[in-house]
Amino acid sequence: MVRMRCTPCDVAWSGAADSSCWVCDEPGTGLRTLVRFRENEHLDLELDFDY
Repeated sequence: MVRMRCTPCDVAWSGAADSSCWVCDEPGTGLRTLVRFRENEHLDLELDFDY
């Protein structure tokens, strides 16, 4: 499961990499999300959005 976005509709969703927009049914664009986890530490999330 990945995070997807539809720029024309300005909506986002989580789903399969080939899922389509739930508003207009067009293909979505994947959002690049980097998750780092170090043992014995808290979870760090770094989000990179392409606008």
